[in-house]
Amino acid sequence: TFTFESTYQDYAARFATLFKKLNLNKIGILNQEANGWNLALESFKTFAAKEGLTITSLQSYLPEESDFKSYALRVLK
Repeated sequence: TFTFESTYQDYAARFATLFKKLNLNKIGILNQEANGWNLALESFKTFAAKEGLTITSLQSYLPEESDFKSYALRVLK
């Protein structure tokens, strides 16, 4: 039996490494304003800094939000 467990820290580290390998050095983030997602965001910000990535925009939205157009437009500026 094998058990594989991933945590938000693991995902955050892997995404930061992947973005660096893809030469995506400027990152825009949409984040759901919820406890678990906020923890993942803080972890990603730490790993992104270690990889030399720059977060150019960070937009947070509430869980009940259904229209993301304005958030996406702000991230893309």
